[in-house]
Amino acid sequence: MPMTIRSYQLEKLVEELQPERALSYNPIFQVMFVLHNATGAAAQLPNVTVAPLDVDTGISKFDLALSLVEEADGMTGYLEYNVDLFAEETMRRFWRHFQTLLVSIAADPNQPIAAFSLMEEDERRQVVVGWNETTAVYPNQSIHQHFEQQSAQPSGQSYLFGQRLGNHCPRK
Repeated sequence: MPMTIRSYQLEKLVEELQPERALSYNPIFQVMFVLHNATGAAAQLPNVTVAPLDVDTGISKFDLALSLVEEADGMTGYLEYNVDLFAEETMRRFWRHFQTLLVSIAADPNQPIAAFSLMEEDERRQVVVGWNETTAVYPNQSIHQHFEQQSAQPSGQSYLFGQRLGNHCPRK
């Protein structure tokens, strides 16, 4: 069923919804995705050369904005983000994950979206296997026996109750 998209002025929408306002963020949304896929002809004026110009304002109007531009030989894009919220390395990883997803989709577009990975195989292996290497050797005893053994050794603070530190050793 096709959807009808109605056009609203942002000011009118804010007036109708009356969201909580703050100067530090947009009142309706903080994340934006833009796909520039219109192939408009360049403006032609007599004795004037007109060309698009990318302008970097040095600030982000949103917490996160991803813009893609369709071109004859593929797509280009850029990521704009609030540096107070995101570290540069986080955004680089986000961009790599997005590229990995797009390449996977282009290679096999008939797969369900859940079948695609955001991570390359080496990163996935690090996250799933490497960071889960938590094998530890424990004594061959039950948990309550191990607890009793550990609590019998006075080794500093055992518990904190309110503002009082305590050390519990079982009575002999």
